[in-house]
Amino acid sequence: FESEFVLLDPKRGNAPVDSLWYCSARAFDQHAGVLDAMCAAIEGMGIAIEQFHPECAHGQYEIVTTHFPALEAVDKLLLTRAAIAGVAHAHGLLAAFVPKRTDGQPGNGSHCHFSLAGLGDDGGKNLFLETVVDGVDTPQFNPHVEGFLAGVLRAMSGIVPFTASSPNSFRRLIPSHWSGCFTCWGVDNREAP
Repeated sequence: FESEFVLLDPKRGNAPVDSLWYCSARAFDQHAGVLDAMCAAIEGMGIAIEQFHPECAHGQYEIVTTHFPALEAVDKLLLTRAAIAGVAHAHGLLAAFVPKRTDGQPGNGSHCHFSLAGLGDDGGKNLFLETVVDGVDTPQFNPHVEGFLAGVLRAMSGIVPFTASSPNSFRRLIPSHWSGCFTCWGVDNREAP
């Protein structure tokens, strides 16, 4: 999961802690103490962190945790969010996970990446892995992956009420905001759900 949140300062009327830009080194420097403590708390619960960085909105950060089986992954997501909120509070800050805080800023997502593992002859290998063709990474999906993706896309209108379960979530689902508001898939396509 990619857990996005905005750090707010209650001493300044819950204003974001900074107005810096995407992946700003200054944002890392200014908030290293709280971010390091968050990562330590998450990793202390046995949840590996794939990456973390400042995001696009003012005071926004993202912590990406590693993969787990589906039900365990959701449990780990809830623990991750509790750790982020708890550490922020211990540092005199608030961590807001709200999907859309203001209209003029990007919202917070909770992007879920998933894979499909093979059974039998495939021996549990990730069926989404890309194949190199003429020196270029190219999606070479087998029929199981193609069917799986088609099923997810066909069911997307029924999935969205669970993944965007509030009116505030729908405020975030607009084009050009990396929110996955189109029914499509793509390699490195930030607009795909």
